[in-house]
Amino acid sequence: MFKILAFSFNLIALLFFNFLLEDVTVEQNLPDRVEQGNEFVVTVTIDKSTIEGYAKFQVVLPEGVTATEIETGVAKFNFESKKAKFVWMTLPEERVFEISYKVTVNDPSLTEIPVGGTFSYLDENQRMTVDLPARIVKMGKEVIIVEEIPEAEVTVARTIKSVSEHLYLITLDIHYSNITGFAKIQDIVPSGSDVRPEGAEDAVFSILDTKVKYVWMNFPEDGHDISVSYFVDLTDAESKKISEIAGEFAFIHDGESRKIQITNPSAIDFVEIEKPELAVKETPKEVIPVAIETVDLIEQEIPAKKPVDIPVTSTPSPQTGVIYKVQVMAAHKSVNVSTYFNKIYKFSNKVEMDAHQGWMKYLTGGHDKYVSARDMRNSYNQNYTFKGPFVVAYNNGERITVQEALMITNQKWVN
Repeated sequence: MFKILAFSFNLIALLFFNFLLEDVTVEQNLPDRVEQGNEFVVTVTIDKSTIEGYAKFQVVLPEGVTATEIETGVAKFNFESKKAKFVWMTLPEERVFEISYKVTVNDPSLTEIPVGGTFSYLDENQRMTVDLPARIVKMGKEVIIVEEIPEAEVTVARTIKSVSEHLYLITLDIHYSNITGFAKIQDIVPSGSDVRPEGAEDAVFSILDTKVKYVWMNFPEDGHDISVSYFVDLTDAESKKISEIAGEFAFIHDGESRKIQITNPSAIDFVEIEKPELAVKETPKEVIPVAIETVDLIEQEIPAKKPVDIPVTSTPSPQTGVIYKVQVMAAHKSVNVSTYFNKIYKFSNKVEMDAHQGWMKYLTGGHDKYVSARDMRNSYNQNYTFKGPFVVAYNNGERITVQEALMITNQKWVN
């Protein structure tokens, strides 16, 4: 019984050992592309393991292609009927050896040449094969197709209709094609004007100082006519001339910022419509930002009816470029920034005051990255009792919306 087990073990070990020895491998080396000329060289490396005797390597090439030998070793080379053959009556003594041949493309219409091959040999009078998967050699210089970006076309027309004395309906008609991504309309109205949006076409509407803005983070892709409109009441405005309204349409095309000036019409029509309810001009005790996710994108405040001169005790230091800050409070009364916030909120960071739209706005920090200001705002929400601090932006000392700052600095908004 023991002899039978020992014999079985030895037989299995021998078969396994022979299996390891008879691992024949074939690899080929050739270029992926031939930019100049019409020929290339293929080198084939063969690991014959323990096999000996007769063997053959054959590759079939397409019509219009020929092959000539370069290195055959002891093999006999032949090319006929699109077949290149290396034949060994007896394989070389070396276990690993190379053969090579040159491929010439005679048909200039051929742009791709498949090259594979089959290595055949005898093992105990049984025919065995090793197949090489075909590789494609491309002929000629690579043609890089650059997608042409169609030119953007856009026209913006402003119409002004008189609703009643000092009350007007402003409509901006946009006809466009090939515009996508960020876009913005900005109108400048007389100081003291009361404005209410009428139609926004999926844009985000905001008012800052005398700037009326419609902002699209993703402008509608399908080119068609769209319109935005707003009412403007000049009753309390410094100027009653509606013709002083001026604006522009800005967008980004092929990575380049472009602007189109919007001109006023030559005539103003009168239209009978129900007078809209415009914003009630009351003086709030303190501004609390709207508690929505977009609070960092659009500052929503109700300006005082008649801004008054308030003595400034501390103003932000002059800065260049875009700066993101956190506004922690806004009020009509000035406070001593050196002591007030530490006493009321236990807040010891430096606070600056900016007189803006008749309000005293109290700011802290100064970051060139929006996300840094966002993190500071979140920290203040967690650790202090401020009533909704939010991120604001300045460009060369001028307060702008956060969307504009993100566009200028090529940053993305994060919640």
